[in-house]
Amino acid sequence: MKKITFWTGLVLWCLGPVSGQQPYFRYHKLPEDWTDAEVSTIYEASGGFVWIGTDQGLLRFDGLDFKPFRVAGNPNPLEVSAIYADRLGTLWVGYESGTIVHMHGDDSLRVWSPEEGLPDVPITGFGEDEKGRLWFGTYGEGVYFYDGTRMYNFNMDDGLPAEDIYTLVAGPDGRMLIGSDSGLSICWMEGGRKQIKNLTKADGLPDDIIKAILPADDGHIWAGGFDGGICRISLKDFSVQKPETAWKNGVINNLLIFDGLELWIGTEGNGIWRYNFDEKRYSAVESFRFGKARIQDLLKDVEGNVWVASNEVPLASANRQFEFLHDGLKDIQAVLYDKDHQLWVGAQTGLYKYETQADGGKTFREVIPGINVISLHDNDSGVLWIGCFGEGLYAYQKSTGATRIFTESDGLSNGSILSIADDGDKLWLATLGGVSSIKAGTNPFGDRIVFKKEEDLGANFVFKVYCDSKGRKWFGTDGKGLVMMDKGRIANYDSTGAQAFKSVYAVTEDESGRIWFSTAKEGLFSFDGSVFGHFGLQEGLRSLTINGLATDGKGQVLVIHPNGIDLLNPELKHFIYFDREVGLTDFEPNLNAIYADKEGRVWIGAKEGVIGFNPLKEALSIHPRIMIDRVSVFLEPIDFNRVNSFPHDRNGLAIDYSGIWLTDPETVKFRYKLEGFDREWIISADRRVVYSNLPPGDYKFVISASENGKFQSEPIATYSFLIRTPYWKKNWFIGASVLLGVLLVYYIIQIREKRLQRVEALKKEKVESQYETLKSQINPHFLFNNFNTLVAIIEESPELAVEYVEKLSDFYRHILQYREKDLIDLQEELGLVMDYGFLLEKRFGDGLQLKTEEIPQEACIAPLALQMLVENAVKHNVISKSRPLKIRIYPDDHGYIVVCNNLQKKLSPEKSTGFGLQSIAKRYEHLSQKNIRVEESADSFKVFIPLIKKEPA
Repeated sequence: MKKITFWTGLVLWCLGPVSGQQPYFRYHKLPEDWTDAEVSTIYEASGGFVWIGTDQGLLRFDGLDFKPFRVAGNPNPLEVSAIYADRLGTLWVGYESGTIVHMHGDDSLRVWSPEEGLPDVPITGFGEDEKGRLWFGTYGEGVYFYDGTRMYNFNMDDGLPAEDIYTLVAGPDGRMLIGSDSGLSICWMEGGRKQIKNLTKADGLPDDIIKAILPADDGHIWAGGFDGGICRISLKDFSVQKPETAWKNGVINNLLIFDGLELWIGTEGNGIWRYNFDEKRYSAVESFRFGKARIQDLLKDVEGNVWVASNEVPLASANRQFEFLHDGLKDIQAVLYDKDHQLWVGAQTGLYKYETQADGGKTFREVIPGINVISLHDNDSGVLWIGCFGEGLYAYQKSTGATRIFTESDGLSNGSILSIADDGDKLWLATLGGVSSIKAGTNPFGDRIVFKKEEDLGANFVFKVYCDSKGRKWFGTDGKGLVMMDKGRIANYDSTGAQAFKSVYAVTEDESGRIWFSTAKEGLFSFDGSVFGHFGLQEGLRSLTINGLATDGKGQVLVIHPNGIDLLNPELKHFIYFDREVGLTDFEPNLNAIYADKEGRVWIGAKEGVIGFNPLKEALSIHPRIMIDRVSVFLEPIDFNRVNSFPHDRNGLAIDYSGIWLTDPETVKFRYKLEGFDREWIISADRRVVYSNLPPGDYKFVISASENGKFQSEPIATYSFLIRTPYWKKNWFIGASVLLGVLLVYYIIQIREKRLQRVEALKKEKVESQYETLKSQINPHFLFNNFNTLVAIIEESPELAVEYVEKLSDFYRHILQYREKDLIDLQEELGLVMDYGFLLEKRFGDGLQLKTEEIPQEACIAPLALQMLVENAVKHNVISKSRPLKIRIYPDDHGYIVVCNNLQKKLSPEKSTGFGLQSIAKRYEHLSQKNIRVEESADSFKVFIPLIKKEPA
């Protein structure tokens, strides 16, 4: 579906007096054919998508695009009433009709059909207990749970006080929390028995009708009544606590909590209210779209955004970390949130305090008019120190309103006080005339004030003074760089060694004790006492013009600049960018108009008002959630969670993916690589990649998403798949072809052998006939042994298999060539033996060692004599890697060639007739006057074969 651009609603800046700082909402238009849809529920699943249930069906939103989902086999839209994702990631959707569907891997919604059937009344909520059983509430039939085989029902017969269930959620202990017309019920199974604990107004609930239940992380739950307000319930002793402030805002539909900060309350017709845990009071979320709206649902996502569904605006979102204060006071130059939880700001027109008016609204009240305030500092004695531009230093007693002014005539080094800090010993003043100090804790309304000018700093223009956790003072100067004072010792830093800097404007410290400072043109630097770090545009900083630095309660460094705020995680060196999407439009912050309070919040003064940044206690995601949405083969979608192997002719893949960054989805970029195909990483903003005509092979698609364009530690998603090799290129086919060729050669050889044997049998004497029979017996025995070896080699190395077949062919060719001769050259016999040895070594590996030594060149021998002796040694001895068979062939000094092997007889001797040795002996009776000789000892076996002198040609 085409992207539906969201439009931004007005922040409450246009409303006049406000009840407090307010978030900035963006409003998201539903698709064109869904404009009449009313949103009933919103839910964030683990993948990061926002699922939206409406009276026209189910939508999925990734921050840019909406995707509709219809129930398979049901063309008519169904009214969604509940959405839930279980621990396995399966999405469950309940409808007003009682239908329940669950999502499959192909993104289709299939109707769930348990054996017992489904109710015919609305589904009002889902939950999952500690054993993975699925529970759901209904409006009319009580509560059901499914244990994987059967479905069971909790109703009034079991002790449930009512069967019209408004809400069902799983508690932190796995028990189900149920709200109905008769209070709050806790249901669970124990020992195979149904257990129910009921709480009513008599137990302290604010109302008997409970429409909203919210589990907290501290073992408690929050509940919202029909018109009695909210309460906090302990799951240990079921005690109930109610706020002291009375609730007067009507029916509560839903609740949302930000840990340790506040509870959001969605009402039936009075918009959204918040209950602040510290202030213990209610305040309205002011918006011209929510004022009298019916709030259908509230959602908190993993980025710190809050989502609202209402009858006035189907879908809206705001980043809860940011809030805005504005009632017409402009150009805020200094900001301070004091120890009494009071907000003070300074402007060119005076000093202001943010406080409650008689009508309950809050606004800035002018405290000291007509002064140009550029710095503020609070001390423990209730004195507010006010630095002015050109007008000196003011002391203001907050309890009495008394003021006192200090100027250059009182000893100040200069009347423009740009920054004030307190190290517990001294109050430090950074001015345009250097640094002055006074004793900390001095009573400006009773004590004599003595200003001391720090002459040793060597700088007149000092923009910032900062006292760190180790008691050191850091001064940002104009011209002298960064100056550090520690126990009287002064160190000056104006270069990292690789980069010089002269002017330092802002300084802060992170949780690890590193000092961070900004410069005029060089960007952001860190310093750990020995090593400098640098962040410029290439390192992810968006602007070199930095107006302020501060460290929040999570140890993150806020870098303030005209383009927005860059939130830096110092350990990961990761930036998150915030600007227009959170309300920082025409930001224009003032230099060092920034303050980090004791609660970890950061306050920023800007042209149009005050911005508050609350880092939230929740563990927020700092990266887009990356996922592969769909894989298509030749434009046909497949279930890629199950299918990852394709034939060679289905080698065109399209991969769709999402990077979910709901805060600012348009900034997301992707980096991907198809391992096995792409040589380099590819960076793109597209959400689909197409690979055509991929060659056979194994592939792995790897992708990550980044919201800041820097791919450092971002999570990845992968999809591995195989394009199968066609059968004619596979090893088994090549091996089978080679084997078929060998068998054909063998068949031809066998036919010829048999023919020759028949011819020779008629011509030769009995001994020659026996000799020929022996040779015919050798070949098939040896060949089939080698076929086994060849089969194994083909699978591992086709190239070696080819060489093996060549050696085998050479061996048989030599047999055919030599067997008809009475004598052959000794070198020819040795060549045949070496071919035979090659085949044996491939069969036995390191278990067989065959060596020849200094063989005479001019000698003859009976064909196959040495080969048969080698074969006999192999046949009758143990061969293994641990006990190798060693065969040596060498001449002696008496005209013999000796075949010697180490004797390691088999435990079960091979059946033998001794026919081979007898045949060789009988042949040599006809060929030589010398006879063969056999010597056997305990550890060796030797056969001496006479050498026959080669006749001259």
